[in-house]
Amino acid sequence: MKSDVPDRRVFAVSIDYDGTHHDLLSTAGADQLRNHLVSCGFQSTLDRVDEKIARSEPRAVLDAIRTWAHGERPEGDTRQQADLLILFVSGHGRVHNLRHYVLAASSPDSPPYDNDNAIRMDDIAERLLNATPKACIVLIDGCHSGFGANDVADWVRDQSKAQGTPPVRLGVLASSLPLERSTDGVFIENLLAALKEGSGANRWRATTEAVTLLELCDELQDRLGDLQYAFTAGNDGLRLPNPNYRADTADRPVLLGDLLADLPTDEREHFLDKASVSDAAEIGWFFTGRKGPTRRLLRWLENNDEGLYVVTGSPGAGKSAFLGHLAVLADPGSQPACRALGMLDAAPDLLPPSGLFDAVVHARQMSSSTIAISLGRQLDLDVEKADRPEVALRQALVEDPRPLTILIDAVDEVGRGHEDGLTIGIIRALAGLPGCRVVVGTRRDRSGTYRPGETPPAEHGGERLRATRVYDHGPLIDAMVPAAAPVSVDDLGDDDEVSEDLAAYVDAKLAGRWPTEGRRQSAGRTVADQAGGVFLYARFAVKALEVQEESIVEEDGWERRLPVDTGSAGLRQVFGEDLERYGTEARRIREVLRPLAFARGRGLPQRQIWPALAS
Repeated sequence: MKSDVPDRRVFAVSIDYDGTHHDLLSTAGADQLRNHLVSCGFQSTLDRVDEKIARSEPRAVLDAIRTWAHGERPEGDTRQQADLLILFVSGHGRVHNLRHYVLAASSPDSPPYDNDNAIRMDDIAERLLNATPKACIVLIDGCHSGFGANDVADWVRDQSKAQGTPPVRLGVLASSLPLERSTDGVFIENLLAALKEGSGANRWRATTEAVTLLELCDELQDRLGDLQYAFTAGNDGLRLPNPNYRADTADRPVLLGDLLADLPTDEREHFLDKASVSDAAEIGWFFTGRKGPTRRLLRWLENNDEGLYVVTGSPGAGKSAFLGHLAVLADPGSQPACRALGMLDAAPDLLPPSGLFDAVVHARQMSSSTIAISLGRQLDLDVEKADRPEVALRQALVEDPRPLTILIDAVDEVGRGHEDGLTIGIIRALAGLPGCRVVVGTRRDRSGTYRPGETPPAEHGGERLRATRVYDHGPLIDAMVPAAAPVSVDDLGDDDEVSEDLAAYVDAKLAGRWPTEGRRQSAGRTVADQAGGVFLYARFAVKALEVQEESIVEEDGWERRLPVDTGSAGLRQVFGEDLERYGTEARRIREVLRPLAFARGRGLPQRQIWPALAS
C-alpha cells in the first residue's frame, strides 16, 4: 500500500566544532531551517540518528546522511523512492587538490585533506543518490561552497554518463562563489528570512506555490549585497515550498488592503485567509448578481435536513467565486471585514446565516484521505491516525449523529486517482447520512468538456427532489449522488441573469478609473456579450480595460481587439496553469490542444492535417 502523504524529508547538519575549530553561528540556524520545513510538511528523522554526529568523525557524518536518505517507512508503504530530500550542510569549507571539503570536528586545520579526515562533497552526493530519491536539494553554507556545489553537480553528471541513465534531479544552492569566503551566519539568516517573509523583489508571491532554487538564489544575492554571492549548480529549477502560498487566491488589490486597514490585524487576516480559497479575495465587494442561484441554494438548505446540493458550470463560470462568497459571508470570524466591505448590505434572502457551514474544504490537488482528515479536524473528530480516514469519518458520524452542513469545492480538481475516494467515499457517504447536508462545487467531469443529455431542473420552492439514474448529471456528479436523499443540481450556465451580472461587474470594477457611466456600461455590455457567461473572461477583460482611456469604446472596431488584449492581461497564463492539473500529461495535452487555436469554422481536416499537427 502506498501512502497518500508525500515522502519529503529534511536533514540539517551543522558541524559543532566544540572548540576544535572556530565555532559557527549556523548551528541554531540549521535547527530553525529544519523546524521551518517541518511546518511545511517535511519529515525530520533527526531523532533516529545520533544527535552527536555533528561532533563526530567524517565517516559518522556520512553514515548518518546515508541512514536518513534511505529513511524508514511505515509497514505496508511500498514506495521505493523519496519524493524530495533536502539536506542542509554547514561547516568550515576548504579547497584542496581541486576538491571541496567540509571540516569535521576531528579534521586538521590545514591540508592535506582526503575522504578519511574531512567530508568530501561528492561523497555526500553519493550517499544521497544511492537512496534513489526522485529529487534532491543540497544547501551548502561555508567558505568556497560554490566549489562544493560544482563538485556535486559534476559528480552527478559523470555518474549519469557512465551508467547511461537520465540525470538525477539534484540541485545545489551554495552560500558563496567557489573562491569566496562566507560570512558566518549570514546565509542561513537570509535564507530563512526569504522563505518566511517572501521575495522583496516580487520574484514569487502568495499565488506562487513553490520557489525555485534559481529564484531563491537571485533573492539571496539581493539580500546579501556585497557580503557574498549565492551560487547554484545542477538542477536549479527544483522547488522549495512557499509557506505564504494561498491556493487559488488572486493578487490582493491595494484597494482591499485600504478598505480593511482599520480592522484589527487578526480580523483582517482571518478574512483574507478565508477568501483566499476562492476568487472572493479578488471579487470580494465587486461580487454581483447570482441572486437566483443564491436564493435557490439557501432555500434548499432551509427546506432539507440532509442530502446533496451541487453547483456546477463550465470552466470559468464562477463556481468557486459563488461558493467562496457564501462561505466567507457565513463565517463568523469574517463578519467585521464583510461589514467593512459592504458585503452584508444585500437583501436578507441573499445572506446565509452566520455559522451555516460546519466545515469547508477546497479540494484542489488534495487526496481523499487529506480531505477526510481536514473535515475531521473541523468537526472535532479524530480520524487522522486511521488507516482509511474516509471510512473512519463516516463511521464517527454514524456513531455520533448530528446536524451538519459541509461545503466541498473544486471536486473536479481533486488529486489524480482520488476521484472515487472523494465522490463515493466521502460525498455520497456523508450526503446519505440523516441530518447531513453536503454542498459541492464541481464541473460535470474533470476536463470540463462533458455535454449532458438531460439535466434535472434546479430545485424551486423547497420540494424534495430525489435523484434518479434517468437524468444525466455527468460522470463526477453521478458518482456522488446518494441512493435515497434529496439532491439538487444547479448549473450556473443556466442563469438567465448572468449577462446583466457580468455587465454590472465590469461597471463596478471600472468605476474608479472611468468617470463616465455611459462608457462603463458600453464596455460592460461588450464584455458580457463576449464572455458567454464566463466570469473568468470578464475578470481579465477588466484588467485589459483598466489600462486604457475610457474613450476607447468610441473607436471603431475596439471590441474586436478586446479578446487579444484580454489574453495578454493574463487569461493565457490562467489557462496554462489550469493545464498543469494534469501533471506529467500537461505537455502532451498542450500539444494536442495547440492546433485548435488555428481551427476556425468547421475545424481542421480530420484525416491529414489534424493528425499531423496533433502529433
